[in-house]
Amino acid sequence: MIAIKHFRQIIRDALDPLKLYSVKAEELLVITAAQESLGGTYLWQNDRLGFPKGPALGVYQMEPATYKDLFVNFLSFHEQLLLRMTPGPDKPERMVYDLYYATQIARLYYYRFKEAIPEDLEGQLRYYKKYWNTELGKATIAEARKNYERFLQAA
Repeated sequence: MIAIKHFRQIIRDALDPLKLYSVKAEELLVITAAQESLGGTYLWQNDRLGFPKGPALGVYQMEPATYKDLFVNFLSFHEQLLLRMTPGPDKPERMVYDLYYATQIARLYYYRFKEAIPEDLEGQLRYYKKYWNTELGKATIAEARKNYERFLQAA
């Protein structure tokens, strides 16, 4: 698990060039990472390590199809955001080893939605469930809250 104070600094540093940093965006990304990868414990899903097999990648566990959709159907229409991103290869696998890039991608994914990120934790948990995990996902709000609290307590 990544130390929370380091993770928060990564979020701030990654979002600053995009001009998309806010305290509520930071909390939403902490919630997402806490639930999806248990705070960076799991960076990919594959059965060779004994974990459930699946396509999700990185600390936020974004699937390559979602990643590609973000570029094709959103970022291709927002060139200024693309220009502000951390330069480098734009392959979904980069989200496994580049926390700044993964954080930028996760924030841009949430930025697509017109609904503002709520100010309060309960609203942010619901926002995570609605837009990231979706109604079809296995995560529950209670489970996300528990994993968020565990992440905050990690040294």
